[in-house]
Amino acid sequence: MKFEKVINFIKLHPEIFTVTGLFLVFYFIFFHNIGNYALMDVDETRYAAMARDMFYTKDFMTLYLNGDYFFEKPPLYFWGECLSFGIFGKVNEFTVRFPVAFYGMLTSFMVYITGHKAVSRKFGALSALILATSLEFLILAKFAILDIVLAMCVGFALCFGILTYFCGERGKKYLWWLFYLSS
Repeated sequence: MKFEKVINFIKLHPEIFTVTGLFLVFYFIFFHNIGNYALMDVDETRYAAMARDMFYTKDFMTLYLNGDYFFEKPPLYFWGECLSFGIFGKVNEFTVRFPVAFYGMLTSFMVYITGHKAVSRKFGALSALILATSLEFLILAKFAILDIVLAMCVGFALCFGILTYFCGERGKKYLWWLFYLSS
């Protein structure tokens, strides 16, 4: 009798279990062990040092590399790093890689939402899992480099653009604004 209630609850609320299942899978894909290995790439160590300097000096508008101005990259990525340092209260491999893993998870969930709205829940979940397990995307979401921020912004822009076709006239202008902001 109790087993039937559980089955009925699952049938009545499949969205809750789909999102929870995706969240657990994405946790293991993106966040598991990201702090257990040293910073590897030249860019990864450079960007971590720049974000650390930004965090400690509290100068969130100017990037410095070895004491010199560094205007080659926009500060959005480094703000995410500083936010991670502030949330966790320390600077280490995990807090350096946390934002990129979070951006990868957000992008995967955005693909799920778009696929769910456009086709079906199963299509959205499968599309999100395909993206999350794609080798290049997975590598970008595990190393503290700026490429995942670009992938997230482009992915969000595409998803918001697609979602404009599947919403009512009232919500369309908000999706267009989100499209422009993501672009």
